[in-house]
This record gives sequence, structure tokens and C-alpha cells, in this order.
Amino acid sequence: MLFQNTHCYFFWKPPEIASTRGKQQSFLDILFESKDHKSADAIAQINIMEWSREQLSHDDQQLFLWYMTDIGIDIVQDMQEQSDIVSNLKTQFSHEQEYGLLNRLDTVTSGLLYMAKHPETYSHRKQRQAASKIHKYYLAKTQQPIQPQDIDTPLWHHTNGKSMIVADEALLSSRRKQKIKWWHLLPARTEVIKTLEDNAYNLIKITKWWRHQIRAHLAHIWHPILWEQLYTSDTDIDAKPLQLYSIGCKIWK
Repeated sequence: MLFQNTHCYFFWKPPEIASTRGKQQSFLDILFESKDHKSADAIAQINIMEWSREQLSHDDQQLFLWYMTDIGIDIVQDMQEQSDIVSNLKTQFSHEQEYGLLNRLDTVTSGLLYMAKHPETYSHRKQRQAASKIHKYYLAKTQQPIQPQDIDTPLWHHTNGKSMIVADEALLSSRRKQKIKWWHLLPARTEVIKTLEDNAYNLIKITKWWRHQIRAHLAHIWHPILWEQLYTSDTDIDAKPLQLYSIGCKIWK
């Protein structure tokens, strides 16, 4: 599914597929580099992927669409227009520029990947990202609502390379300190804005982001995202896709 605002296009990425380059075929590979498919075929393949937006419940679809609209993102429904958009991005941006991609998502995270409409926008957004002037919004579903709060405990990479560690005082005073790359502190702030009415979706905002930041921070305050496995002891082999969704961004001027 494809959305747009004044300056960017937004593609809906299902879980369990990487955003970009890696050992396995990624979302961008399918959309821009498949040698066996034209743009229209690639769009169609993306739209029917497992756990795409259409497979969310009707109420969740409406909830997501409402919040996307609230931050100025509109759906592009015409298939020919979607195909033309992919073709235009391939023309304007190179493989090295990831076809104008301005964000990445964890493989297990769903939601909007956004891509600049024009090279000028791409350069400007990259500068704003470096200055922490872009707010990214997510919906995270948890077992219980989370009280509005800022989580600003810094993060470290775990020495196993697979996860992040929230560097609280208890950790730093314990022998487990040896498991972290203590020389590489990552300042991080995750803002829980509100819980959405009677739903357990929590509206999240981040400005400077690191890999797994939201997942690690919410687990740290004992509100792990539903179906989280890496940051909990849940080892259910039949676990469903992680309930974390990217829903767009706003730019600070």
C-alpha cells in the first residue's frame, strides 16, 4: 500500500522482511530491483504480502488511517499512479541512495517506509535527520495502557550484536557491565504520548533513533510490545508478528 504527503511517498512494509540490503531479499529489492517484474507487478506483490495493512482488523485499519491523516498523509489508491511513482523514484535516485529512502525499520517491525519525492527533498530531510529535527511516530500495542512519559535512559549495544541494553543504574553497578560496549553510549529518548481510547495501542514519538530503541525502552518499563521475544523471556514458537507499526513523521523547520 502506498501513501503520500507534500514531500514524501510512504510504502507499507509488512513484518519479517528487511527494509533494505542484506543477505535475504529486502523490501527495496522487491520494489525496485526485481528483474522479473515491472513496477505494477512489484506493487501488486507488495500489496498482497502476508500481514500487509489489509490483514489488520477493520478497526485497526481505521485507527491507523486516522492518525496518518492527522499528520498529513493520504492514501494513493490508483494502481497506475503507484506504478508510475515507483518508476519515477528509480529514475531520480540511485541504488546507493536507496531510491530516496529516508528511514529503515527493523525486520520484525511493520509500517511506513518513507521516500523523498525529489532529490532536493532527500538532501533536506537527511540534514534535518542529522539535526534531530524529524519526529517519527509509531503505534505500539501492549498488554496494558502506558501512562504518558519520557523514557530517556541511554542504550548500549550488547556484545552479542543482536540486541540493545538499556543502561540503567542497576546495570552499570553490576557485573553484567562486561556484556556491554560501555565506551559507546547512545543517548536515546522515547516519548509515550498517550494510549488511544479503549485500545491498547500507545502513540510513540522519537526524534533521534537507534536500532530497537522503542522495543528496548518499553520492555525496560515492564510494558513490552505484544509478541515481543527478543526483549522478554517469551519463547512461544507460534508467536505472532510484533505489534509495532511506523505511521509517519513530522518535520521541524
